[in-house]
Amino acid sequence: MRKIAIASYTPFLKDIDDAILKKYLINKGNQVEIVSWDDKDYDWTNNDLVIIRSTWDYYKKIDEYIAWLNSLKEKQVFVLNDVDIIINNIRKEKQIEWIKNNNLHIPETHVFSLYEDDCLYPEETLLKTLEKHFSNSKQKMFVLKSSVSAYTEKLFLVDPYHINKDKNCKITEDYEKAFNEMLNRGKTKKLIIQEYLEGIKDGEYGLVFINQRFIWSVIKKPGRIYKEQSFQRIYKKDIPKEVVNYAKKIAKLYDKDKVFYCRVDLVVDHNKPYLMEIELAEPDLYMRIGDKFDINIVDPDYYLPLVAKKDCSSNIINYICNNIIDRIDNRNYKYVEDYESAKYYDSLPRFSSNIYDYFENELGIKNAIVADIGAGTGRVTIDLLERGNKVYAVDPDENMRKICTQKCSSYKNNYISIKGNAVNTHIKDKSIDYVICSQSFHCFDEEKFKKECQRILKNKNNVIILWYRVDFNNPIIAEMLKSIKENYKNYKTRYDNKSEVDGSLAEAKIDNSSARHFYNGKSKMKDIMSKAILSEEEFISLGLSLSLFPITHDMNTVSKLLESDNFNKNKYINDLKNIFKKYSKNNLIELDFNVQIHSHN
Repeated sequence: MRKIAIASYTPFLKDIDDAILKKYLINKGNQVEIVSWDDKDYDWTNNDLVIIRSTWDYYKKIDEYIAWLNSLKEKQVFVLNDVDIIINNIRKEKQIEWIKNNNLHIPETHVFSLYEDDCLYPEETLLKTLEKHFSNSKQKMFVLKSSVSAYTEKLFLVDPYHINKDKNCKITEDYEKAFNEMLNRGKTKKLIIQEYLEGIKDGEYGLVFINQRFIWSVIKKPGRIYKEQSFQRIYKKDIPKEVVNYAKKIAKLYDKDKVFYCRVDLVVDHNKPYLMEIELAEPDLYMRIGDKFDINIVDPDYYLPLVAKKDCSSNIINYICNNIIDRIDNRNYKYVEDYESAKYYDSLPRFSSNIYDYFENELGIKNAIVADIGAGTGRVTIDLLERGNKVYAVDPDENMRKICTQKCSSYKNNYISIKGNAVNTHIKDKSIDYVICSQSFHCFDEEKFKKECQRILKNKNNVIILWYRVDFNNPIIAEMLKSIKENYKNYKTRYDNKSEVDGSLAEAKIDNSSARHFYNGKSKMKDIMSKAILSEEEFISLGLSLSLFPITHDMNTVSKLLESDNFNKNKYINDLKNIFKKYSKNNLIELDFNVQIHSHN
């Protein structure tokens, strides 16, 4: 069972949005707690995931809060959103810097400090500061706020030139006192002065994104500026198109793997959308404003004043929870990370036809519905499709799936690509004839994978596990390996102190034992030789994939390794050409791989 902690703070341990999230996650078979972030007795490491949600007192003890976040990072606790993203987001001067670096539209904004050299130094009065640093300052009102703040933190709307005509605005009369107060709050809390936009009187759009997907929005008037705070749900059709498109553009600027949720706040002024803030740390996601919310999951006396007439949309909350579960389940999977590396992996040779003859004649995989788990770039998927099967290609890696889909595009009626993994395939119950995992079983959580197979299979025994084995005694492979060792300064293997020959044999023994255990000892294994016939270009691509060799490295991807200073790529390619020339016949080279196929007996 997955363990999830929702980080809050003591007065908000019954927060309505957190209660909604907890209820739905529990209904999906997870163990969930809502815990105050500053609980000294709580062990955060005892969770599969910590979701940062209503930690809304952090600005009162910012150093302690950042230290807590960094401790989660140091202890390798899985956190949403990413810890570094959160820390940079709560420091609004960093957020403003990011916004300006990405050339996004914001009201004219400057950051001031009496202590920090990387900020502007203020003049002795607010008026002089405005006149020096802002254009047309005498024609504007301004907002003064702290660089570290939450909703209840102080914020001042000032009108030093007396141009305001809106009686609903909460104007701070003694603006010089407010200016000095904000400047003298210590080194941590810098002063942000921002041009006030008249467009905010029509409301600020808050667009909520999950995994960069726009899910819903509100329009709100902040109570710190207006005498009456308000917010209400607004539907996409009622939002200016340029606002939605601009928010989508902004949400996609962040790394999708590091940002699970965000809220983009925009104001339209003179028909132009301005970014007021992008909330990535602990945004109010307004889950309570959808449809069909079950009021019984929270304390009605405590929350009734906050609950809208229509509350949470179950479909959207389920979408959010499913994505949270995906994040947990996908975390342990190694991603290729870039498209170039995925292309290298795609150079692995396809299995020869005798492998699929065995599938059909001995295992009965013919005109079947097959789930290829860990499908990668579709090396097995395409062959199964060509033999008339319908295939669900399941893989967590976007670049792998992209190549697989390109390869299988002519089989669109029988090909379904799914972003998923071995424990969460997103396939319907009892809908699959056979599950196949090629060169991927060793990456799976065996028991969770077995449970998922039993859920999706019509016959729970129809799981096929296969590996290809590289013969390091083969002279072609031996010469390729020798070249890698010569051209990669930091060469080392995953076999510890064993040779490649001994290590590969030991690894095969472990893999085969794991497969037998998966079948509860009721399994059979078939060794079949698969022959790869390659052109020079195909042979070089295979060599560059490095996937035949048990290399470990600290570069994130194969492409980065090949381009690193530690790898002499040009010399390695030249060696591969010489090996091809030495062993090829009629401009083709042959490589044999032993394929071990495990199935239920």
